Amino acid sequence: MEPFGRWTNLDGYAYGLAIGLAIGRIGCIAVGEHFGRHSSWLLAVRYDGGTVREGTLGPNPLEIGSQFHNTAIYELLWMLLLFGLLTLLMRRRPTPGTLMGVFCLYYGIARGLSDFLRVNDETVLGLTGAQWMCVALIPTGIWVLTRVRKAVTADLAAAPEPATDFERAPGQ
Repeated sequence: MEPFGRWTNLDGYAYGLAIGLAIGRIGCIAVGEHFGRHSSWLLAVRYDGGTVREGTLGPNPLEIGSQFHNTAIYELLWMLLLFGLLTLLMRRRPTPGTLMGVFCLYYGIARGLSDFLRVNDETVLGLTGAQWMCVALIPTGIWVLTRVRKAVTADLAAAPEPATDFERAPGQ
């Protein structure tokens, strides 16, 4: 496989992962998890009773009437936005690696910031496990967008053009 072929595959993975993560967050919303701080913001949710996986808002019990950030809703929305962005980029036939680089950078920033709203996740040195992943994703996205794409472009320019059916010799 050509070196740029793996980046084309990774672009496909990034595209599928964007919509897959969005769909997965619907399940998180349905079972009641990934709660954030108390809030009266426009997208805050109100707990009116029922079974949830997270029965607390940080150290406080979840009480009927509580309004709070539901970060699963936020992630659903920004993953749908990312899926739309990747769809637009894909239509422009970008250099292989572009979609993966955009995914890593966008997801790293968005997830890293939204996790600051969560109150039930364990932290190590002030960051959640997902935020530590984002610490690696953001520079990876920058590396892919700046270094890998440049190398792939050079590889594509050096690769011979594939022969058409009319240019092939008989028997090939």
